[in-house]
Order: sequence, then structure tokens, then C-alpha cells
Amino acid sequence: MKNITYYFLASFLFLPTHSEGQVLDFGEQDPTQIISAEAQFPYKNLALVLFIAYLICGFALVLFFIFKKRKEWVPFVLLQNFPLSAKTAVTLAFISYSLVHALALLEVYLVTNVAFKSASEYFFYMKLPKMVATSHAHFFGHGTMSLITSLIFIFSKVREFWKIIFIAMALSAGLLDVPSWWAIKYGGSQYEVFSAIAGIMSIIGWGFMTLRILYEVWWIEIFGSQS
Repeated sequence: MKNITYYFLASFLFLPTHSEGQVLDFGEQDPTQIISAEAQFPYKNLALVLFIAYLICGFALVLFFIFKKRKEWVPFVLLQNFPLSAKTAVTLAFISYSLVHALALLEVYLVTNVAFKSASEYFFYMKLPKMVATSHAHFFGHGTMSLITSLIFIFSKVREFWKIIFIAMALSAGLLDVPSWWAIKYGGSQYEVFSAIAGIMSIIGWGFMTLRILYEVWWIEIFGSQS
């Protein structure tokens, strides 16, 4: 009985989901019989199970950070008191990061509306080595950019609770975005919504921190007000 149970569990998780026309036919074929790339995702069940488990763990971790008892921390130096050299470095870095976000939005538009019909089609045709390399670069780049922004943001006048909210939002965006690509590739287009949510989280989290940092860095410098 136990062996039968294991068999059905393995069948549900690991066997590809078969559909008619699993092999793309690029020869002469009746257009009505052509199966689109989006209809041929092989591991829908496994993608669903793994992605749900990942979301639950990630959501629980974020809630722990937000609601954990903490003492209000007062920075030993405020952004407005940074030396001019630090303010210059911060400003130029955030200009570069802003260009990163702008080019990322342009890339998303080009690959999902120009080069391909959708994000699911784009990831469907992406080779596994390229998928791994892209994920590696995105994890590193997004994590580094958000971490540097967060470490500067902690010296702002914002309350500790809100610092945790925006830091968690910005850093969690990359941790949601990349796994959603894999879910799209092996599970289907229904996971595209998570990639969109990750983009919104990144814009709100990173965007707020950047604007607040630049405000505190330059408001006193330009207007000479301590309010």
C-alpha cells in the first residue's frame, strides 16, 4: 500500500503534464492544429508545490522581521550630516541605480511585447544554462543594490518600524521575482502575476528609500533648514 502511495505521489510531482502535440512542428501543418509554447509546460504540478512552499516560507520570514519586538534605534549620524563627499557618492550611485530600473523596465517591454508574445513564451524558449546565468546575475545585482540602499536608509529619520517595512519590501522583491521566472518556465503563464508583484514591490520599496535618502541628504544642504 505504501509503495502505491509513493508511486502516485511521484507521478503527481515529477511526471510531465502531457498535452496533445508535445513536440513543436515547424513544417507544413494546419494552423488550427499548432500548439503554442504556452500550452506545453512540462512540470506544472511540481512548480505549483515548490512555489507555494517558497511563498509560505518567505512570507513567514518577512512577518517575523516586521513584528519581532525591537528597540527604537537612533542613528549616531543622520543623512543630513553626511560629509559632502558621501553625499556626492550616494547621489551618483542612485542615479546609476535609477538607470538600472529604467533599463529593466525597457527590457521587460521588449522581451514580452516585441521579441516574444509574452513572458511565458520568453522563458519557455530560454535554455537552462541561460536561465541559471540570468538568475545568478539578477540575485547578485538586485541584492547588492537593495542592500547598499538599505544600509544608507537606516541613517534616515524614518521610524524603525517603517525602515523594516521598506527594506523588507525592496529586498524581498528580487527573492520573489527570480523564482517566479522558474515557475513561469515550468508551470505556465499564471505565475506572471508574481513577477509583476515583485516589480511593484521593488519600485515602492527601493523608490521610497531612494527619494527619502536624497531628500534628507540635500534638503539641509540646499535650503539650510534644520526642520
